[in-house]
Amino acid sequence: MEREITEPTRQCGPDGRLSPDAVGWARRPLIESNLPRSWGRRKRWHHWAVVAGDHVLTATIADLDYLALGAALHVDLARGSETEAVSALPLGAGIRLPDSVFGVARLRGPGLGLDFDARPGRVTLAVRGRLSAEVEIDWPEGHETLAVVVPWSPTRHQHTVKANALPARGQLSTPRGRFALDGWATLDYGRGLWPYRTSWNWASASGRAGAHVVGFNLGGQCTDGTGVTENALTVDGRLTKYGEQLEFAYDRRDFRRPWRITAPSRRVDLSFTPRHHKRVRVPLGLLSTSLDLCFGDFRGRLVDAGGHAHEIALTGWAEEHRARW
Repeated sequence: MEREITEPTRQCGPDGRLSPDAVGWARRPLIESNLPRSWGRRKRWHHWAVVAGDHVLTATIADLDYLALGAALHVDLARGSETEAVSALPLGAGIRLPDSVFGVARLRGPGLGLDFDARPGRVTLAVRGRLSAEVEIDWPEGHETLAVVVPWSPTRHQHTVKANALPARGQLSTPRGRFALDGWATLDYGRGLWPYRTSWNWASASGRAGAHVVGFNLGGQCTDGTGVTENALTVDGRLTKYGEQLEFAYDRRDFRRPWRITAPSRRVDLSFTPRHHKRVRVPLGLLSTSLDLCFGDFRGRLVDAGGHAHEIALTGWAEEHRARW
């Protein structure tokens, strides 16, 4: 049984090590990310994704300690096209990141500017560059979201907040045209002291399932054996936590082939059919990143805490990420 955190707490104790009080999960962003300096191991990011029909917009501000990265991506699933802008800032210069989900995150880099202003009730995203966007996101009061602290060791741990099924609307401009966005937003907030080698799976989607608004976050690899998971279903703003490890079945030789994501209890039983595959390979000697990110369609069912099975037919993403960082 995973421990549910119900009171505000801090990720680290006065000695800079992981606080036992922070290990577990919460339905709200209750954990303050008071990370100590740990050169090269501290990783911080805000990542937003908006899915609106066949259009996907993602925007990321990340600080890897020795390097800051900004990225914006538009994928047109109907055309099979993508537009991307990336900016790298050595030693993390030119960025601002708060120690909580709410606050202002900002990046100013060559060819790309990003502003994320998150307040209770409302979030605004602004992207400036060859890809530009203005997006407003509703974060309704009482909307439950998944917050988890993953304890690899007292000195290596990750705090993540995954908020999904948030209504989003706005405008997007790229060299390929101008598009209206009316869909659903997802936040991936991360603050941690990571090991040098890591890997993970992540899958998520939001939208309507019958009369309900649902969103799910499913993950694996990086949480295996830690006693916690990043797996949850949100239905009409109420969270169901899945404590069991999931099986991600896919072909690493061809990520475009269908995936299966299942739980031993069958409370999670999804197929995923990719429509767009984005591959990122960055070999930098001792450092490297390997990302296979697929956007496509989920089908199947998810069972909530009340035992109700929700039939899922949603557009989202699934990925495998491996890194030496």
